[in-house]
Amino acid sequence: MHNKLSYEDLDNRVKELEAEALEQKGLEAALLEFEEKWRSLMEEQTAKLKKEILERRRAEAKIKELKRELERRVEERTAELEQAVETQKTQDAMKDSFLSSVSHEFRAPLTSIRSFSEILLQYENEDPEMQREFLHIINSESERLSRLVNDLLDLSQIEAGRMVYRDVAMSLEEAIRETARIQFQSLCQKSLRLHLDFPPDLADVMADRDRTRQVIANLLHNAISFSFNGGEISISAEALRDKDSGDPTDWILVSVSDQGVGIEEKDFELIFEKYTPGSADTLREKPKGAGLGLPICKEIITHYGGNIWAESRKNEGTTFFFTLPVADPSLRDRSAQAPD
Repeated sequence: MHNKLSYEDLDNRVKELEAEALEQKGLEAALLEFEEKWRSLMEEQTAKLKKEILERRRAEAKIKELKRELERRVEERTAELEQAVETQKTQDAMKDSFLSSVSHEFRAPLTSIRSFSEILLQYENEDPEMQREFLHIINSESERLSRLVNDLLDLSQIEAGRMVYRDVAMSLEEAIRETARIQFQSLCQKSLRLHLDFPPDLADVMADRDRTRQVIANLLHNAISFSFNGGEISISAEALRDKDSGDPTDWILVSVSDQGVGIEEKDFELIFEKYTPGSADTLREKPKGAGLGLPICKEIITHYGGNIWAESRKNEGTTFFFTLPVADPSLRDRSAQAPD
């Protein structure tokens, strides 16, 4: 009886142990599963955290880059504004100087006109030759005033963007010869010879007649003003040709040359700027004028896509060049009847 109970107890104990072992295995499996899930969760969270840290660092780097770019732009903008302020100051100073020069240019001929008119009125019995000389001075000063007023009006139109152009197919040779006839008296006063040179087959240009004559008149007037007495002025026109083929291009080149006082090379660009009378102060013979002619010439020529420039040597003369576009030959007949 005792042995039988012992076996039963032993069997029960074995079963209990087996049950405990199974329960232990289940717990171990559950623990392993939990550990696996925990590990997976930790890896996932770690990866997210690393990604967030990386993105944060990138964001911080981007912020620093944007900050540097902003600082750079602020510095650039500040420099631009400072430059603009300095430029404005320079332009204001130039305009003040220009207005002073224009005021002088107005006063001088007005004073001459008034003075010689008073002389003629007070001394009616003055020598006829002297009277004629006084009248000639009055007429010359009146023309000077007229040129100045016209230049100022043109300048105001240019700055307002209201310069009017009436383009036609026109003969440059005719325009040059007509302008030369108008300047004949001025040429004679300084005993200047005028040489004109045109090829017989010179093509017409497409441009405004009055504006083209204005360019020629300004350049010829300058050539006369800066020439020594008894010298020569030459005006020529020719078709520009391709350097490789030698064929004519779509441009006509005009040159106006004198044998006068010349221009220093450093002033070649300056003379075409508004409000600057060029290098007149460096010349031995300073001509009259407010320095508006050449800037207006530049405006007209560049309107047509052409170029205008100067070549000169001190005391050996100056040559001004400009180009205008060739006109379509078929337009000549239609524009010939166009009013000036």
